[in-house]
Amino acid sequence: MERNKLYTSLSPTEFRVIHLLPGAFHAPIRCILETRPASIKTRYEALSYQWGDDTITKPIHIARLDSDSPSQPHPQTQPISSPWPISQFMALIPTLYRRAQKYHIKTLLHILSHALGTALIYALVRFLRLEAPPWVPWFIPSKLYLFLLSALCGGAPLGVVVSAWKLGVEVVRMKPWRLWYTYYDPRLRRLLAKEVGKGSGMEFETVPVTTNLEMALRYLRSEKRVRTVWVDAVCINQADEEEKRAQVQRMDLIYANASGVTVWLGGYHGIGGAQSTEVGECEEGGECEHRQRIREAFELIWRLSGWRLLGGFYFARHKKERIRRARPGLREVYQRGWWERLWVVQEVALATGPVRIQCGYESCAFDEFRSAQHPVLWESRGVKEMEDESTPAERLGMVVKQFRYSSFYDREDRSAKVLYAGIRKIMGFMFRDGEEKEAEFHQQPFAGRLQRILLRTAGHFQCRDDRDRLYAVLGIAGGAKTGDVTQMADFVRYISSFSTGTILGHSMDPIFKACPDNLWLKLAGYAFGFAHGTWASFYDSRAKHWTINRPEYIIAGYKGVVDAVTGGPGANPPSRVEFFTALARYLADQTKTLSFLDAANCGGDKDKDGGMPSWVPNWTREVSSQAYDFASQAKRGLARDTFGFREDGKALWLHGRRRGVVHVVRAAAETAPPFQRLLESWLALPAEGKEVIVSAVGIIATVIRENPEGSGLDETRLKLISVFFGIIKTSLDLGDSILKLGGTMLVYSFDKAAGEMGFLRAGEAVKGDSVVFVPGCFHHLVLRRQGEGKTTGSWWKLVGLVAMGTDKLQKAGCSKEEWAQFRKDGTVFKYNIM
Repeated sequence: MERNKLYTSLSPTEFRVIHLLPGAFHAPIRCILETRPASIKTRYEALSYQWGDDTITKPIHIARLDSDSPSQPHPQTQPISSPWPISQFMALIPTLYRRAQKYHIKTLLHILSHALGTALIYALVRFLRLEAPPWVPWFIPSKLYLFLLSALCGGAPLGVVVSAWKLGVEVVRMKPWRLWYTYYDPRLRRLLAKEVGKGSGMEFETVPVTTNLEMALRYLRSEKRVRTVWVDAVCINQADEEEKRAQVQRMDLIYANASGVTVWLGGYHGIGGAQSTEVGECEEGGECEHRQRIREAFELIWRLSGWRLLGGFYFARHKKERIRRARPGLREVYQRGWWERLWVVQEVALATGPVRIQCGYESCAFDEFRSAQHPVLWESRGVKEMEDESTPAERLGMVVKQFRYSSFYDREDRSAKVLYAGIRKIMGFMFRDGEEKEAEFHQQPFAGRLQRILLRTAGHFQCRDDRDRLYAVLGIAGGAKTGDVTQMADFVRYISSFSTGTILGHSMDPIFKACPDNLWLKLAGYAFGFAHGTWASFYDSRAKHWTINRPEYIIAGYKGVVDAVTGGPGANPPSRVEFFTALARYLADQTKTLSFLDAANCGGDKDKDGGMPSWVPNWTREVSSQAYDFASQAKRGLARDTFGFREDGKALWLHGRRRGVVHVVRAAAETAPPFQRLLESWLALPAEGKEVIVSAVGIIATVIRENPEGSGLDETRLKLISVFFGIIKTSLDLGDSILKLGGTMLVYSFDKAAGEMGFLRAGEAVKGDSVVFVPGCFHHLVLRRQGEGKTTGSWWKLVGLVAMGTDKLQKAGCSKEEWAQFRKDGTVFKYNIM
């Protein structure tokens, strides 16, 4: 069957899943394709994997589950009719709400309901003949105290009624009872498990998939139960370009709302990201060298994570030996190509459910793998193979940690957020010298988050199309947030919290005091406390991820950037030059900075597109960590009139401070005169190192000044001077080592300032090029004059980036006051960059 016949058209809110039917490892893979609406709760796992070579495929067998077929009743997609009054009244709710807001009826009703609630509570208090507690001051009458307490709690009845109403509306709309039919009804399970020719009425068709996906489905498949999975290569009609575009834009939602994400690294024989077609006895439970290695690796991860860390004093006796034995297996895990894919960053970072890593039949939680990384790499210091091969996995873990979904920012408790922000600022003041270096990622606006992600992932991760470098991170920049469907999740979380258990336990104190000798009552109280505490712990670890307890997650905020780079709906697809030029303009306009220039292509993209402007970023090139940290700072004081666009957005004009003209460009490894090398070592030192040398020289001068004869220095003073000279030599040696690590090319300008020596980070620099400092950009720009315009003045081309300047310019940027002074001094000029 052709894909177009197997796949029916999808509405904008629908998606597909596959039911992976049970079977033995070598049995043919059979799946049932089902279409699901996003308007009701559903449960599925999302698979994160590496596609592999498209030209090498293997067959799987798929049948379509038709919701409208009488022989295939499926409660998940069949509408359930509601009674007429409920459905009609629910349809009127939005209209009534808008009218209530327009005429302020909502406020009046709230005041009236609060007064009614106060009267009801006060009447109940008087009926029970309660009195004020003894700690209430004598000058406050008991009745007045009880009335004020009733007024304080007067909104509670309204809150309970409103919450109960919202919960009922959500249950009716989301229909969570369908989960029972879909996943626990034995009749439906038997129906899905039937094979061809046994009365199921399903026609299985052969569909080719990549070998890596086919192997993943074999390992994921159970021998006894159906497993529901979302896989992009199967659940999206790859022959329908329009559907692919629509579903790719929904992938972030699919991973955010998945019950769990399974990361497939490959089988036991997969090396370097290319899944081997060799299948040995180990696939069915036998042993082989690869399986033994990977099993030892995952066993080590299990021992180094979770509650087992509490027994570290016992495990430490064999820790080094077990890490040594597990290194071959860990190296095989590190060599998998999944770690270097860009799309997987979003797939893991947006996951709101558990994330598990699986290699063959071995698996572990993603967080367990991350926590085990640190002791493994610490014990493997000096093992170059481990250090090199673990770099992609370590980098991916750090990126996911920075941008991963956090449930803290879903909460409506603003006071908790304010308290957290205050504590964070105090800690920052104590441990960061009173300076807030980096804004919290979730607290930044969308454009700032997008720029941070692009800079952080530039050059490190692979994707087939360069334009996917934007689409693959849009979901992270938008951020997963809870939508309207949260009432059930909030209700279950509230009743499962330890505070609720404490309140309920204390509420039974009067009963215990009234019957102090009742043994059964005491046992019931102990049983309740034990049961609730056990459930609360189980809820935090497992139950909160159950589908019925999960809220709906939405991702929004990135429609503006998509319209900006594509021209909006109905526009012709942009070329690569138009796409990345528009993206750069969007980042500049929205962030009011030029941090994207730290990734500029510097005219080096000639092979792909000769018409790419030199200032447009090349996101396939790595951005230095210093430039990323600079762009992530919370406050840089950038003047907003330092740049703009002309020539229909193809040219960038900016105000920059000229720092001289390139005078010398030479390789850092070349032999230089001793004095020049000494000066370079001095310039390469951080400010603290320079202060140490200055202090040491000052002390030496003081010692010599106190003994002008020179020969009169005693042995103690001579030793002291020798120590100080040792400090100077050590510091300069450190500067020399920094020179060797800084880069391969040194750039000098004519400027007499001591800081005008730097390393060429990208592009090129030749004698006569101008070196320009621009606020908001970490690197100095190397500009080359291209000609004169009749009305615009000189035109320039960005040919290189140089890490040059003082520590203050590199770390703190340029304040508005300093920039105004530069302008006043006449050192700021306007540059038109093409």
